[in-house]
Amino acid sequence: MASKKKFFQRLRFKYRVSILNENTLEEAFHLRLSRLSVFLFTGTFALVSFLVLSLLIFFTPIKHFLPGFADSSIRTELITETMRVDSLTQTLALQQKQMKVIKDILAGNIVLDTVDTESLEVKNWENLSLGKSKDEQEFVDEFEQEEKYNLGSIALPKEEVVEVFVKPVKGVITQPFAPKMNQYGVELATSPNEAVLAALKGTVVLVDYSLKFGYVIGIQHDNGFFSVYKNNERVLKQVGQEVRVGEVIGIVGAAGKQTTDSYLHFELWQKGKPVNPADYIIF
Repeated sequence: MASKKKFFQRLRFKYRVSILNENTLEEAFHLRLSRLSVFLFTGTFALVSFLVLSLLIFFTPIKHFLPGFADSSIRTELITETMRVDSLTQTLALQQKQMKVIKDILAGNIVLDTVDTESLEVKNWENLSLGKSKDEQEFVDEFEQEEKYNLGSIALPKEEVVEVFVKPVKGVITQPFAPKMNQYGVELATSPNEAVLAALKGTVVLVDYSLKFGYVIGIQHDNGFFSVYKNNERVLKQVGQEVRVGEVIGIVGAAGKQTTDSYLHFELWQKGKPVNPADYIIF
């Protein structure tokens, strides 16, 4: 009992901690502490710190940085976003390739496929028989007789979609279509500030500007048609807009010419090859 009493007395025994002024040796501050009070203060501080840190970890996003506390949904979202970024990257690459082809078309960098007819060796065309032989004629007659009343064998004609183009601007042709001279369209002389019309309904896929041709508009149509309108002073449509046939898309200008005469350079392409606009439009 005596040893326990002495132990508790030592715990409660207070010590005086003094802070002296170095110059005057006067006591500036003192503190009376015992071993028990120091132990209680230290334990209380440690307990409070532990509780505060625990609350911060469990009720704030800090817990996601600790092993084992990561949300499983984050991995699913990460995979989804990664796939989306990959898809957007592929789409962007395809669009860049398409825009490069369109710019090459506008700049005239695409070489037309040509066939040298002189290299084709054609002989004795007048002696070539295009009629059916006797066996072929007998087979055809027999087949037609057997299938005469078979309605299922009658092939109905397919409906063809006829594209009706309109004149892109009021004017006359001053330079005709001449692909061998790198003239992939026609040039139309017109009045100043004349409205440029969409030759066919479609979607605007290109709006560009160059010192040579001014504003350039490109419209993608159905059946592989693509129309190009060069030398515009103003553009009234944006990329991605759908236009109707005959709708105003710009105002004609006079860029690239030494005179002030207004003109429009109009090109018509089908499936990547230039075609003569005069074959589709009455100028």
